Amino acid sequence: MFIRYFRNVNDNKYYVPITVYSYYLERYLKINFLVDTGATLTQISWSDAITNGIIITDLPSSNNSIVEGIGGSVRTYTLSNNLLMFRASNGRFDIPMDKLNVMYFKTIDGKNCPNSPSLLGIDILQMFDFLTEKKSAFLRMKN
Repeated sequence: MFIRYFRNVNDNKYYVPITVYSYYLERYLKINFLVDTGATLTQISWSDAITNGIIITDLPSSNNSIVEGIGGSVRTYTLSNNLLMFRASNGRFDIPMDKLNVMYFKTIDGKNCPNSPSLLGIDILQMFDFLTEKKSAFLRMKN
């Protein structure tokens, strides 16, 4: 099976377009996730949350309520009961995901967070062996 991905010309990094169905919000979210083998958890960025009409502070606070990254320490909120839908060579490939972290737009010390992408973290990537095929723009994921 192959998962569709693209390489961003601005940052030369790999992204996977994923449709997330949130049973909690009862709607679909279209998000391009950065393939990030250094991210422990798959997370929705504050900018993708806002673009998709999510009011972040209306979500429950996450158990892992603070994450650290390049932009500093950020509080997260939980989007529960989700289905991640990947475009695959054989149609569609789905992964149920109980909890997705949504990053807040301010660091814990009150500074604005830089605009950063949503992250496809190792919690999902560890399920697969993967390699990229530049010619076909597919990410080979095998479990």
